[in-house]
Amino acid sequence: MGNGGNTAAAPVWHVETSHQSQKGKAVVKEMSVNVLGFCLSNFITLGFSSITTEAQWRAPLGVQMIFVAIILVMVYILPESPRWLLAHRREDEAKHVLSMLNDHDINEEFEEIRTSIKAEQAAQASWSQMFEGGLGTRRVLLGMVLQLAQQLSGVNALGIPTWTILLITIY
Repeated sequence: MGNGGNTAAAPVWHVETSHQSQKGKAVVKEMSVNVLGFCLSNFITLGFSSITTEAQWRAPLGVQMIFVAIILVMVYILPESPRWLLAHRREDEAKHVLSMLNDHDINEEFEEIRTSIKAEQAAQASWSQMFEGGLGTRRVLLGMVLQLAQQLSGVNALGIPTWTILLITIY
């Protein structure tokens, strides 16, 4: 659940707070660190698997808690994204965050964000509409089935060797 939340929320925050020319790089770096953390976690768990005491599960969990603590501290230090602030009608704070993130005039970007939020809110659908039929239902079900198939395929067992080989090859 922690990794899933991080994987869902962090890339969005990175895109919303990165400079226009750095958005793609920021997301790729974040996801690379995420996958590297997944590999590291599995290697640590493997390293402690031969121990027969409670340290077998406590130590790997404890190591992961260090990173959780860092993330929890950073949540209070890092600013909300301008898009989120505007969506919650906190315009002055959004302008302040935009001015911290950019070294140019923010008025044009501010108006672009405001326009896109208004368009999103005007076209907002309810949860029940996603399952009422039509193309939306097909997409939701397709996404659910693909995620289920991915997990049932055993891809997580291949993730560690593949990323290890990739990282060794790169470096």
